[in-house]
Amino acid sequence: AYSLKRLPGTEIRTPDGTRVGKITDVLFGARGDRAEAFYVTMESGAARGKSMAVPYNLLALKREGSALKASVTQEQAGAMVDFAKGLKK
Repeated sequence: AYSLKRLPGTEIRTPDGTRVGKITDVLFGARGDRAEAFYVTMESGAARGKSMAVPYNLLALKREGSALKASVTQEQAGAMVDFAKGLKK
C-alpha cells in the first residue's frame, strides 16, 4: 500500500532510467473510494509540459527505501509521448 499523499511529485521513468513525466495528482472514481488514474505532466521531448490522465494500472509502483518509484515500459512511454504530442497545452 502507498500513501496517496506521497504520490504527487513522483517521477515516472523507464527501466533504463529515462524520465517520462511526473505524477501531479491522483484521480478517483465516481464513488471516491479508489484511485482510477494518475494525472501526469510529461517531461519528455515534444510532449514536455503537456498533461494527461494515465490509468492507475499502467504504472508500476515500488518503494525503494523511503522513496517511491514509478515506472513504465519503453513501449508504454512511447505511447504516452505520442498521445501527449497531440494534446494542446
